[in-house]
Amino acid sequence: MNEEELLRRLRQAFQDEARERLESLASRLADLEGGVEGEEADQALETAYREAHSLKGAARAVGLTQIEAICQSAESLLAALKRKEIPPVSSVVDALYQALSAVENRLEGPPDSDPDTSIVCRILEEALVEAKSAAAQRPHQETAGAGPVSEQEDVPFPAAAPEPVSEEPIPTTASPVKKEETPPGDPRREIRTVRVDVDRLDLFLHRAEEFISTRLEMERHVRDLKRLLGELEHMKKRCSFAAKELRWLREAAKADGQGASGPAPSELRDLLEFVETSRESLLGACSRARSAVHRAEGMHHRLGQLVDDLMEGAKEVLLQPFSILFAGLSRMVHDLSRHLGKEVRLETEGEDVELDRRILEDLKDPLVHLIRNAVDHGLETPSERRAAGKNQVGTVRLRVLRRDAGTVCLYVEDDGRGVPLDKVKAQAVMRGFLSQAEAEALSDEEALDLIFRSDLSTSPLVTDLSGRGLGMAIVKDKVENLGGRVRVTTEAGQGTRFELQLPVSLATFRGVLVGEAGRFFVLPTPYVEAVVRLRKEDVRRVEGTWTITRQGAVLPLHRLADVLGVATSGEGAFSEDGCGIAVVLQAGGIRRALRVDAVLGESEVVLKPLGTYLGRVPNLWGATVLGDGRVVPVLNPLDLVRRSGTRTAVGSGKGAAGSEPDRPWNVLVAEDSVTSRTLLQNILTAAGYRVQTAVDGMDAYTKLCQEPFDLVVTDVEMPRMDGFELTAKIRANEKLKDLPVVLVTSLDSREDREKGVEVGADAYIVKGSFDQSHLLEVMALLL
Repeated sequence: MNEEELLRRLRQAFQDEARERLESLASRLADLEGGVEGEEADQALETAYREAHSLKGAARAVGLTQIEAICQSAESLLAALKRKEIPPVSSVVDALYQALSAVENRLEGPPDSDPDTSIVCRILEEALVEAKSAAAQRPHQETAGAGPVSEQEDVPFPAAAPEPVSEEPIPTTASPVKKEETPPGDPRREIRTVRVDVDRLDLFLHRAEEFISTRLEMERHVRDLKRLLGELEHMKKRCSFAAKELRWLREAAKADGQGASGPAPSELRDLLEFVETSRESLLGACSRARSAVHRAEGMHHRLGQLVDDLMEGAKEVLLQPFSILFAGLSRMVHDLSRHLGKEVRLETEGEDVELDRRILEDLKDPLVHLIRNAVDHGLETPSERRAAGKNQVGTVRLRVLRRDAGTVCLYVEDDGRGVPLDKVKAQAVMRGFLSQAEAEALSDEEALDLIFRSDLSTSPLVTDLSGRGLGMAIVKDKVENLGGRVRVTTEAGQGTRFELQLPVSLATFRGVLVGEAGRFFVLPTPYVEAVVRLRKEDVRRVEGTWTITRQGAVLPLHRLADVLGVATSGEGAFSEDGCGIAVVLQAGGIRRALRVDAVLGESEVVLKPLGTYLGRVPNLWGATVLGDGRVVPVLNPLDLVRRSGTRTAVGSGKGAAGSEPDRPWNVLVAEDSVTSRTLLQNILTAAGYRVQTAVDGMDAYTKLCQEPFDLVVTDVEMPRMDGFELTAKIRANEKLKDLPVVLVTSLDSREDREKGVEVGADAYIVKGSFDQSHLLEVMALLL
């Protein structure tokens, strides 16, 4: 191996180590920011200091000098905190968070490619100097806890404590051997871990899952043997019944032979000998078949135990604690709260509860959406909280509880203003989801379910953080596609709680095998409410749709083949006699009945993903292999109940949701910079929009009054008339007041965003984080 290849591998290993240490550092900073005191604060500082020191040494070993420099400055700051020379004021914690972000950015890009390392180091050094200066001005203060405070307050110092033994965090892959802390007097147990690629663990699980198919096949062989034994036993009984006739035939043949003074005919003698031999062979076959069945049943029982033990072990190998999912969230809350001008504390509980790694990975996006929504929409500003008699620091709490052996509950709670149900109903009416009368008749629980509808948001402004109405829909879809459920409760002025019920593992589940149109499909058992025999009196047409009545409720009835778009040899419509079988599904709060040709039974199945080439296929979760080797699709109940729905949502704006306009959308771009104006024009033209440009707000308003446009994209800082003024004039004009306006600007303060809301803008996109796909997505939403 040459030196270049060796360095490449070392840097790859360094990236894995660095991410583990950064997660540990972020957790320790979250502890300091959360106000831990005494020994706990000292231990957090000790761990953070050692992580920064180790990361610095590892970066030096692989020649990443910029990361080494940042870690050196961070280590100096942490050393001063550790020696009690400075208190953990908010400016110090903020500087350390910036250092973490800088290291992460350099891990993603080419080595030593960022010229701003000196800026980050200077921020850390200035934070150290300012904190020392502030500490020197307060020499007589008493020592106290180590929680972060603002520079305007009196800053207590943490009390000195003995040097603690650092407790290494459990990494996402593995770590060196570490000692587990045990009570005094108890023997110390070593936990040995090795670093294993997660792809190998996935392969191990998939190979283990194959044994489930082997067990199912063995089960089928046992059934076949029992069936064969039954047939042999039946033949044995018939032979027993014929024994009397055989004796009579033998005696009759013997008598005929003696009467004729000669032997019996050779043909009859051979036939009797064959029958007798066959009878003896049948008796032996029955005995051997009975023994074979007993042996097969024993093998099936032992194989079942081995497979269960193997699968349990495989699942445990892939189980990881929620602490891995929570890592990094404290920094996200910190950055988001600073960005929005709020004070937020993140609390976690139950981080040691374990879940399938694949579920944890798919939970990242939903959890980020829920936390971002809580901080952005749920929690009030400090002044609003003080006015409401609350602590000015808002709280977002994550709690994990093990409900039973197969279910985990994740709670995401905040103590904010709660969900404004009146605004939710108003948005649903405006979007065409409900009529005004239907909205007024909704219960609070039914109104809360509306927040999971796509394109519904109570935010007055679409920003890079929220307002597009997609976040809650993504949460619900992700969780339900994992086989879980989402519940939400809220109380005005007190806060909101989301409860996510999740399976512990994705490896196996119970499934109902159904036959339809000459094919076989599997429906996950948790979503099958019932299997019903259709009767004539239960099946009726209501407004052109077949329905059945179950437990007092009228449910739409569709043929599974029609929902899947599968060709059938028979009629697609239902006959008047209403005969047949239906499976009642319940998913996402929706109940539907699907008619099938047959229900063939229920068994344990192994879900096989579709793979990266297919991605997401409507109506399908994946596939499974039956005991006889047949590959059968596993259906997605959530897609089935939605696609079989009888109501089509109507979108807002100029047409039905999802409809295409009869002509290209006319868009006006107002931007005084030639470069930015040309860039926006090219992006929008390539996306199919018809674009005109204006050099400032005055020019844009003049064009708006002369010809129709469907949407305006405007900068804020422009001569003669800025973007805020342009938006205000558009809203004041009776003919233009409903025209969507998107502000694209470099102004990123909370005050500027609030001003955008005040003047009536529909979206606010910051140029510093500009992403053309984000702009196009927002425009598609508004149009």
